Amino acid sequence: MEKNSQLNHFLIQDNSPNHNLIITTHSSCKKDSTYIQKVYNFSEGYVRNFHYSELIEANSEADLQGIFFLKDNNTSNNKTFVKHLAEDCKSNQVYKGILNDCSKATYFSNTYVDQVAQKTEGYQLSKGILLSDNASYFSKPELKIYADDVKCSHGSTIGPIDENAIFYLRSRGMSKIAATKILISSFINEELSSIDNEQMSEIIQKKLVRYLSKVK
Repeated sequence: MEKNSQLNHFLIQDNSPNHNLIITTHSSCKKDSTYIQKVYNFSEGYVRNFHYSELIEANSEADLQGIFFLKDNNTSNNKTFVKHLAEDCKSNQVYKGILNDCSKATYFSNTYVDQVAQKTEGYQLSKGILLSDNASYFSKPELKIYADDVKCSHGSTIGPIDENAIFYLRSRGMSKIAATKILISSFINEELSSIDNEQMSEIIQKKLVRYLSKVK
C-alpha cells in the first residue's frame, strides 16, 4: 500500500464439499494508507484463512474482518496478525462465525506493537454463535505490546443462541426457526450494512439466504 492509498479487498469464499481452500495474504501499509479486508466464507469445503498486515509508516491502518457460516462437518481455521512498526497507526481485527451441526472453527488474532509504535490503537474481537451442541469454536486473541502509549483491547464471546431472545420472538407468534434466522441476521447486520459496494452486497445476501434456508 503506497502513501495515501486505500484498498477495499473483498474475499467471497464458496468452494464445494471435498475441496480445500488455503489462502494467505500479506499487506504492508505506508504512510496515510488504509487496507480494508472483508472475508465472507460460505464454503462447504475446508477453508484456511491466514492474513498478515504490517503498518510500516505513520498514520497507516489495517482493518481485517471476517464472517464464516459453517454447517455439517465443515471446518474453518482463521488467523490474523498485525504488526505495528510505526507510530500513530490503527488496526482492527474482527471475526464472527455461525456454526451448525458438527462444524468446527478456530480463530487466532495477534497484535504486535513495537517499542517505536507509540500512539497505537489496536482492537481485536471474536464472536461466535453455536447452533448445535456438537459445533465448536476455539478463539485465542493475543496482544504483544512493547510501547507504553497505546490503546489496545481484545474480546471473545462464543456460545449458543440466546434462548431468552428466542422465547421473546416466539411469544410474538414467530416460529423457532424464523426467530433463529432473525437473530443470526441481526448478529452480522453491522458487518453486512457497512458494505458500500452494491454488487458485493447482493452476492453476499444471496449466499446468506442460501445458508439460512438450511437452518432448522
